[in-house]
Amino acid sequence: MAAIGNVDQCEEQLELCYRVNVVASRELLTAAYKVGAAIYYLSTDYVFDGERGACTRRMMCRGPLITMD
Repeated sequence: MAAIGNVDQCEEQLELCYRVNVVASRELLTAAYKVGAAIYYLSTDYVFDGERGACTRRMMCRGPLITMD
């Protein structure tokens, strides 16, 4: 999946980054679900700091090192 990973750009251009990183990801995941495909999504320490170990449920381990709105 494509994403904008430049943290400074994301903090300066919230709407653009939301459309690319959230809306486009949701569309790809929806399309994959419809055809039974799997998608593996990798994250960085900007969202998951690793302090809580492996995540087994959505959002249970979120520990962003930056502001999350």
